[in-house]
Amino acid sequence: MISHKQEGGGTDRYTYSTTIGPKNVGDSFDWSAAIPATESRTYAIRADLGPGNAPTFTNLPITLTLTDDRAANTLLFTVSVNDVDPQDTPTLVGLTTIIDFTFNAANGEVKNTGALPVGTTELQFRVNDQCSGTTETLTIVVTNIPPVITNLPSTYDISEDQTAEQLLYTLTVTDGSLNDRVTCSTDSITPSTDNFFVRLIAGTTDSYGVYVKALPSLSYDSVRQYAVLISCTDTKTPVTDTLTIFVTKNNPPSFDNLPATKTVISSSTSTGSTVYTVTATDSDSPQLYFNMTCVPVTCPFVIHHSGEILATSDLTSHTVPGYDLYIYVNDGKTLVGPRTLTVIISGINTAPTITNLPLSSALSVPENGGLSASVYQVSVTDVDVGQTHTFYASYSPSTGSSLFSMNPTTGLISTSSTQAINYEALGASATSYVITVTVTDGFDTATQSLSVAITDQNEAPVFGKASYAISGNEGNAGTTVGDPSFDVTDPDAGATKAFSIDCPSFVINSNSGVVTFSHDYDLDVAGTAPSVTCIVTVSDGDLTDTASLVITINDVNDHTPRFTSATFTFYAQPNTGVGTALGFITASDNDAGAFGTISYTLDQTGLGFEYFGVKHDGEFYVKSSLLLFSSGTTLSLSTVVKDSGGLQDTAAVTVIIPESTTAAPTTTTDRHVTFWMDPRNIAWVTVAVILFTGLFLFCAYLIVRFGNFAFFHNFFKPSQVTAKKWPTHRKTRIRYSKNPSKNRWEPWRAHSTEYLARENVY
Repeated sequence: MISHKQEGGGTDRYTYSTTIGPKNVGDSFDWSAAIPATESRTYAIRADLGPGNAPTFTNLPITLTLTDDRAANTLLFTVSVNDVDPQDTPTLVGLTTIIDFTFNAANGEVKNTGALPVGTTELQFRVNDQCSGTTETLTIVVTNIPPVITNLPSTYDISEDQTAEQLLYTLTVTDGSLNDRVTCSTDSITPSTDNFFVRLIAGTTDSYGVYVKALPSLSYDSVRQYAVLISCTDTKTPVTDTLTIFVTKNNPPSFDNLPATKTVISSSTSTGSTVYTVTATDSDSPQLYFNMTCVPVTCPFVIHHSGEILATSDLTSHTVPGYDLYIYVNDGKTLVGPRTLTVIISGINTAPTITNLPLSSALSVPENGGLSASVYQVSVTDVDVGQTHTFYASYSPSTGSSLFSMNPTTGLISTSSTQAINYEALGASATSYVITVTVTDGFDTATQSLSVAITDQNEAPVFGKASYAISGNEGNAGTTVGDPSFDVTDPDAGATKAFSIDCPSFVINSNSGVVTFSHDYDLDVAGTAPSVTCIVTVSDGDLTDTASLVITINDVNDHTPRFTSATFTFYAQPNTGVGTALGFITASDNDAGAFGTISYTLDQTGLGFEYFGVKHDGEFYVKSSLLLFSSGTTLSLSTVVKDSGGLQDTAAVTVIIPESTTAAPTTTTDRHVTFWMDPRNIAWVTVAVILFTGLFLFCAYLIVRFGNFAFFHNFFKPSQVTAKKWPTHRKTRIRYSKNPSKNRWEPWRAHSTEYLARENVY
């Protein structure tokens, strides 16, 4: 604060100085202790600002060394900053954009987006405050983890008789680097040869193996071992190691008991019986493998790797007297053979013979021929007397087994006992069958074929149901009643169908089956049936089928009820009793049935009250007292007749209360309404009584209060009576006769006139 100097005296002794010391931005100072002054003063404030401190990195620059096995989104480094100026807010930004790394300016975290790139990467960062900033560098050095061949060095033995290409050894290679793909190959072979190579194993994407090629021409006597140097690389760092392959000398196997001859008896040699056991020896292989060929080719024998030869069928059914078996032995390296075993079969049976198959043409079988119907009898002969024959059948297509059956004892081919033959269901491509018939005498068999052709037959159309139903409204000739939607099936493809009906009142469309009226159909006409059952016939031009059709005709509300007159007039007296019938309102509806039922209602809105009623038969009666009405009154209302379908008609109703018909008024028979018969008179009299009672009580109060009649007389003494018009009661609107002077009874009007005359108002 600049000092204040107060002038005064020659010595200028009145000088005051206030020091507030150094202050930071945002600090405050309490002036309450300052010396008060009443004179005008001027002050100045000086602020001395020193240079600010730049923000700094607390952990940069730095070199970070990592391996490339870090997973994606791994936290690699956290950039940290500091600013000694407490009021400054440092802001951290990354200056280097590399797709392999991400930087979060909010928390200073540096992460990798994927596999770390091998090599050196520099990332620059800058921290800023309000006045200045600092830039530093993070150096990331990524080193590669090389692949490792975990199962080398190693050795492998291979026979000099190797002929086929073969996987010799599977390499096991690991690499700790993230996303590195390792490939392996042959680096060199000592001595030099192309017999061995390295490649991916079939069916894998990262597994390599050492192979020997086909026909390598290995020789134990020439080269007994090969050093195969194998190289594997992740495209960054290659590694090598050696597989040593030793060539072994092969000793071929030899037969011990071939060639030979073996005689077997057909009747005692069944399936699985051992016919002969071949033996062989091999000095350097404990496991030998046998196989063989036959002449004739279809011999009933098989050899196992153990050398045991077995019969594959019962030899009693065979007719060939002997077979030559050519046998080979293999030690897995060398195939030796063939050596011959001759098998002679004794006691051979003579096979039966089918004498009446095959046929020169296909056998025709008509569809729908019935269940278990005979198709063909197979005949057999056999020179071996006394043998029993059994018949079997197979079918092509195999679906023929569901259409035909073979009697195993007699050889009779019949149609199925459970499924009828349907030509259309089979389809055009499945109407021809080949039945392969086999007959056996227990030892041998004979086989022949029978061709069968299924032929089409005309079949009747068939309704899906025995009865159908439709409904429609009554109408004119040609009106559609409904569509029964007949579900008719005809097995014959392309067959036409035509519909007919036996009811004369209806016509059916021969193609669609839609039913229409043949003439006007009106249920309001007596004798017209609302429901008819007809017989519908469908025909394919030859065969027919029938079904019943129930036709229900709905009544239509096609007639509006009509009053017999546009206006109905009734007569009544004011004293006519409640419930008295005044006559009938009549109407008619030409609809029969429910729509012909009518009802009546009255509209008495103009009367303001329901004085009359109407019954369901049209009887018009007095519902409420008519005493409010005087003679000569005419009351107008309306009536509505409505049927159950909502159609209606309207007519006017007039009720006349006639005037008196006597010659002189004094002898009239018309009865006037008395004073107390009018509820309006009762109402105003009740109000008047209440007012007069109140007035009487008030007067009594005044007498008691003042003790004499003088005050009462003075209180009620009128000073002046002036009247131009005395108010009258407002009458309820009621329709009266043409001469109101004879029928109005207004006693208040006469009384009012008398009062005004007494008071000299007129």
